[in-house]
Order: sequence, then structure tokens, then C-alpha cells
Amino acid sequence: MLVNFVVLHFSPTPHHPREAFTMPLAVPIQTTLTIETAARELALLLRESDAMQFMQVKTEDERMKWFKYARGALWDDKYSALLETIKTIANDIAAAVEKNAGVTLQKSQTGEKSPLPSLERLHTGWVTVPAGYIVFLLSVAPGDCVEATVQSRANIEDSNGRDVPGWLCGCGVLLFGRVSFRTEPEGIPYISLPVATSPLG
Repeated sequence: MLVNFVVLHFSPTPHHPREAFTMPLAVPIQTTLTIETAARELALLLRESDAMQFMQVKTEDERMKWFKYARGALWDDKYSALLETIKTIANDIAAAVEKNAGVTLQKSQTGEKSPLPSLERLHTGWVTVPAGYIVFLLSVAPGDCVEATVQSRANIEDSNGRDVPGWLCGCGVLLFGRVSFRTEPEGIPYISLPVATSPLG
């Protein structure tokens, strides 16, 4: 069965007064063995699939080479299963968002349109997180990838930012605020899961 969207179900946590803090651009998220295994299975199938199964995303900058995979029969079941396993760490993601960004994940309303999770790869340029969202990135890097990094910048013209190394297959990263990111090396497949946020209250 096709899974067209993911709703993260999380338990509300009590809100406490918090000291002023500087929001990080990105933080690693601990996943599970089940997620890592499902990601490796998907990565293996992606290497065997037809390269024509991904489409270039149109952007204002024609130099940007950013692609999203079309749902493919060869690997669709594995992709759907991996999306389901991500739900098991929804509370961990919610806790990290509250701790690091001072906001909470917004529960989707019936009939509400929101960005869908997607399987992507970025070869050239920077992808910017939509305003009012956090984005969870899960690496689906091939098995022979021995080192991978998510690079994040508040301003792509500025060399200051946050790099998260060790982003191998099945590892997760959370991006906060209107931050831009890219992968190193380029072209690593990853799942992008955007979730709307609301102020703590």
C-alpha cells in the first residue's frame, strides 16, 4: 500500500520556563537499529533502480541540481516501510525540537495541506527549509559511503554554519529555522520530512 504522507504522533511534554538560548542550525538525531536496517535495504534497491526514476526540481537558480525520486515499483514498499519506522522516534524528534528551537511540532489538521516527505538527492546548490518548519533528514547513503556530512548555513554567503559529520545510512539530522543545507559528498539519497511548528504555550 502506498504511503503518501507521514503524520508524526507524539506525546505532549510539560512546558517549563526556559533560559534564553541560541538556536542551533542542525543537530544529529539518534535513530534505531530497525530504521538503520530499513534504510540500508532501501539504499540497496535504489542502486539497482533505473536512474530515470528521479526528476529535477525546478528552482529560480538554474545552476542548482536538486532531484526528487518518483515512486518506483522496485523500491516503493521499502520506502513506505521506512517512513513507518520513522514514526517510532516521533517523541525523540519532538523533544529535540522543543529543546533546541523553543517550538513544538504542530499536529496536522484534517484536510490540511502540508509538505509531503520525499526521497531526494542534491548535486549542486543549497536547499532552504520552508519558513515555519523543521526538517528531519534521514540518510539513505549507499553502503560503500564511508563518510557523509550535512552542511547547514543560516546564510549561504557566510562560511559560518554547522556541519554534522557521520551521516551514514540510517542516521538522522534535524534542521531548524530558515536554514539552508547541502550534503557532502554530493548526490547522497536522503529522505526529507518537513513538519510544521508552533510556539510553545
